[in-house]
Amino acid sequence: MGSMLVFAIISEIPFDIGFFHAYSMEAGAFPFYFAYQNVFFTLFLGLVCLTGLEAVSKRNRNSDRKEKAKGLLLQIGIIAIVASVAELLKCDYGAQGIIFIAGFYIFRKSHVLQVVMFLVLYMATTGNQPPTYTMIAAFLLLLYNGKRGKWKAKYLFYWFYPIHIFVLYVIAQLFL
Repeated sequence: MGSMLVFAIISEIPFDIGFFHAYSMEAGAFPFYFAYQNVFFTLFLGLVCLTGLEAVSKRNRNSDRKEKAKGLLLQIGIIAIVASVAELLKCDYGAQGIIFIAGFYIFRKSHVLQVVMFLVLYMATTGNQPPTYTMIAAFLLLLYNGKRGKWKAKYLFYWFYPIHIFVLYVIAQLFL
């Protein structure tokens, strides 16, 4: 969980420069733009949410119906609190991102239910029919076999995010 927060912080300056440099210059805060945070903050909060959901789930495994109902209410509360924090911090995807992450966790045993949840939540949160790229993402979810790939390059992709945004910013400054 710590590495996700570290990469959220590392990615923030390239993200702010790459997407909000004009706004941060206008506000006199360059290179920072505090009105919007990168997706790593959303992913970090999603991980915090999942940790809470899993802790409640483990605690209530062998409980009676009353305790399981309390646990369910507690899990809903955890999702609501973390989603609210994402909105307050103005994280990329905000509450929607946290709800999607929690939904994928809740339906983790069925790719079909994950896809249905994904499409229903997409339509509910955007008010739109899913575009083609969203349908392609849904189809790819159905193909996932639930196993981690052999190529373990997590940190390569973590580093790619801030570096590619910064490189694109530099290119834009040089040629635009």
